[in-house]
Amino acid sequence: MSNPHQTIMAFGQLLLPLLPRAHVNWGQLADIIIAQNQVGSVLKQCDPEGPDADDDDDDAMDADSDKEVYGVTTVINLTERRETDAVKELKQTLLSRCKSAGAARDVQLKLDAALSSTTEHTALLLNERFVNIPLQICVPLLTSLRDEIEEAAKKSMPFKFSHFVLISKLHRPKGKGKKKDRTQAEPVWVNGEDEIFDKAAEASFEFSVAEETDTAVDGRWTDRDTLMTPYRRVLLLPAAALPPAIDEITRAVQKLPQLG
Repeated sequence: MSNPHQTIMAFGQLLLPLLPRAHVNWGQLADIIIAQNQVGSVLKQCDPEGPDADDDDDDAMDADSDKEVYGVTTVINLTERRETDAVKELKQTLLSRCKSAGAARDVQLKLDAALSSTTEHTALLLNERFVNIPLQICVPLLTSLRDEIEEAAKKSMPFKFSHFVLISKLHRPKGKGKKKDRTQAEPVWVNGEDEIFDKAAEASFEFSVAEETDTAVDGRWTDRDTLMTPYRRVLLLPAAALPPAIDEITRAVQKLPQLG
């Protein structure tokens, strides 16, 4: 039989690092992801027995739900779900972080407007996977998500958005140099495709999570033995910018060496 609690815990392992130690009910957000079957993809281990296994459909479905989750690409309608505790907590955390990070006033106003509007809908864009999953997997996942959002919106389902919020994970060199020099250094993106989303954003802000993460887990070392400090960059993307950004990601990935 399937174990919903185990599945929720698996999603939690993916989502919790986005805002470590933040007071956000990630389990409730995982419930929302699991409940919506109109959009989104979950990356799980393939069945080694293949599609011709003898299990009946119900048993196969139960077995699939118990497989370890390696990644998720989906959206959560923050406007429609605004009364849930998890979404309230997430919004408050993002707005508080935006202010404490010293973001420009116009950035704070744009984020607040997107998160507080009840007429135009804003979605949380989740595109998370474990670090050992190759970048190339993002193309079919993001392409499917784009198509599913468009199809759901055509059916008058609550997936017509004005903006997307994406929490990106990145690293910057930690050293004795001036803070300004370190923050202006080229970031190392945990998910390479986020660099393209960053260019498409109309507003963004960034903050360090070094004091909230275990360096052995979230820190990163370069080939030159330079310790990298973990940061988060919150991106506010206009909905119209998502399809062309995904197209650009696709072109960029196609230029990479093929996986053998």
